[in-house]
Amino acid sequence: MAVYYCGVIYMAMMHPGQAALENDVMDWVLKNPDAKTIPAHLEGKLERINRYNELAHADKKDFLIRQDPYERERIKDEILETHEDNTQRAQMEQDLAVYIDQVATSQLKYELYDIAERLNNCRHTGAAGIKPDGNPVIAWDTKCGLSKLCPDESREVTQRLTEFYLPELVDFKKENISHRIYYSVFTIPNIQPGELRAGKKEIIERFKSWSEKIPSLKGSLIIQEDPLSAAGDWNVHLNIFLCVKGSFDYKTARAQWGYDVEFNELKGEPQDIRDALLEAIKYSAEIAPTKTESKADQDKTKAPAMTQWPHELFVEWWNANKRFRRVRNYGCLYNIHKKRWNSAGYDSRKKFIKIANETATKQEQIISGGTAWNSWQEITSDHKTRLRRAMTHGEPFDISLVQWVGAVNFDSDGVYSVGSVLGDKFFNTTATRSTSFDFYNDFRGGG
Repeated sequence: MAVYYCGVIYMAMMHPGQAALENDVMDWVLKNPDAKTIPAHLEGKLERINRYNELAHADKKDFLIRQDPYERERIKDEILETHEDNTQRAQMEQDLAVYIDQVATSQLKYELYDIAERLNNCRHTGAAGIKPDGNPVIAWDTKCGLSKLCPDESREVTQRLTEFYLPELVDFKKENISHRIYYSVFTIPNIQPGELRAGKKEIIERFKSWSEKIPSLKGSLIIQEDPLSAAGDWNVHLNIFLCVKGSFDYKTARAQWGYDVEFNELKGEPQDIRDALLEAIKYSAEIAPTKTESKADQDKTKAPAMTQWPHELFVEWWNANKRFRRVRNYGCLYNIHKKRWNSAGYDSRKKFIKIANETATKQEQIISGGTAWNSWQEITSDHKTRLRRAMTHGEPFDISLVQWVGAVNFDSDGVYSVGSVLGDKFFNTTATRSTSFDFYNDFRGGG
């Protein structure tokens, strides 16, 4: 996968996949003459092509133009460098989309076709701009929202949850000299195929029972994971942050759990806690192989990448993780949203409501007069859901502060460009085009 950032508008461009898509649509229509709509996977491709053509014919008056050639080159280089670093994640998404499509076919799991298409359409086109701090930003047209599968979405959710829980953990540590925070991984014997959902529930219930036997435990944050092991069974475990007041006996804690477990006390510095959170929240299942086949053959104990899982086991994993909360909090870390609302002043509550309204879906009504809610208990269930989302996600970036300078489009189907408004001839020269082809071919393995 490659990214191309262009410096001139092409007025008569056509997406290289457009002719192929038209053929696919025609074939499908001929085979389904009574259908009134086209299937989702064709509609998704059509939307991408329409967006491509829209960007390619963009009018300069729709953008703020940066005339400084040096500034244009800096933005171009930073975007290219950023996405060159992220090409592995992007390729993993494409590989996983192909794999899931195969699973859908072999296992007759038709809902997975839509999942594969969402992965396939994730973060291909967007508007490129410059933030007030001078750094480039891309506003993506489409994100898949599949944080348990997509490396980009997982990375975004991990950062968001880290910033959400970090203040609570830091405050707990500073609140009392006897307060300490431990990070640990709790395991149970691997779960056999066919029993994953039961194993996930078992480890959660086991932890809740264990917590009741540790009097010094004041709160906890748990992140449940279940990658497939090299032996072909499920490695169900918990990444856990423990908020402890007073003494904490390792030997007793291990004995109560029933299996050996290591406890690592974290320093109270925010960066130390943030680093631990980032490591714990990210999903541990490797999406695609990162080793060559020869190295993988030498390491027989390495857990298989998701794209190497037997199809029936992926379906089991998918079903077991549907509507299952893998991040949970207890004790002093429970119901953080309630605590923040009840302790917030008028301005803070007004901000929470503003975010909830700005991020509302078409089906959700605008929240009005909510600042009068003196306690969390007064808020309706629907509004609580929206306010939780607002508090967790935080305030969306104000795109009105961005100077939009062009558009980016990158795809694994071929090498092509998208019009921009920078006014230079960056992508119109033979040398630059040749360089782009070389970069693309190097990443794809030649050809």
